[in-house]
Amino acid sequence: KILKKSFIFKIPKKSPILLYGKPSKILQETIDKRYISEQILDRSEINIFIFILTLLNGKIFFQDYAKNFIKFVDPKIVITIVDNDIDFYCFKKYHRNKYFIAIQNGYRYKILDPFFNSLIKKKKKKTSLEADYYLTFNRYYGEYIKKFIKCKIVLNGSYRNNSVKISKKIKFKKKLLFISQYYPKLKNVLEDEHSIFYSVEKKILPILETYCLKNKLDLIIMLKSNKKNLERYNNEISYYNSFLTNKFKILSGSNPYNLIDKFENIFTIDSTLGYEALVRKKKIFFFMKG
Repeated sequence: KILKKSFIFKIPKKSPILLYGKPSKILQETIDKRYISEQILDRSEINIFIFILTLLNGKIFFQDYAKNFIKFVDPKIVITIVDNDIDFYCFKKYHRNKYFIAIQNGYRYKILDPFFNSLIKKKKKKTSLEADYYLTFNRYYGEYIKKFIKCKIVLNGSYRNNSVKISKKIKFKKKLLFISQYYPKLKNVLEDEHSIFYSVEKKILPILETYCLKNKLDLIIMLKSNKKNLERYNNEISYYNSFLTNKFKILSGSNPYNLIDKFENIFTIDSTLGYEALVRKKKIFFFMKG
């Protein structure tokens, strides 16, 4: 596993703010860079200096590595937008004098979500999970998460969505946009569970496809993946090709908020981006599961 990680040889500098998890790079665009550590604490990277320091203490696990990383950078605040990484909530007990802030990054499902399974297991083992603040989409999720994590809830909505200015210029009125939520089956998920979870798409999209053909509209699917992960990108396209009979157009991009602002009619099952589009005052149709 170590050989699959990236290695960093530069000694990390002391900084007031440390980011946890690579997706937290979004915070670098909204927080003054003078206060943020150049290096992000992430399990996909190994800082050689901190790694050797951890080994010298007779430790080899990521929790021990992270503990030393935080101690060395000595931040006042540790922030993550990877709020479904349960390891983050184990750090507070080692660093009582620092503030730990988690920011909800997506809509969470109580089924097929490893994060909720991990929370339940930790609670059964009576493992202490803590954060100082947890910025959530809504009060409902905040109240639920407090059953597992000791924290103060702050209702913030979507951090990513809030950081992108709304464009009111609609460019595509003769097109229907469907927001994809497809994700490949995980090893710990049964084939039947995965199939049932995505059964609504297979019912709704053929209907939308027929409607578009009759009314001379383009059906466009905004993919969840992009060409940076070519295998997942191609798998997602193949998934929709497996039950749609006509050619549909695909859309993907680094900034989905700028893309959805251009459409007048948007469809989704219950994606996070769908709820964010609703907040951006878009006309959006939901087809809820269950």
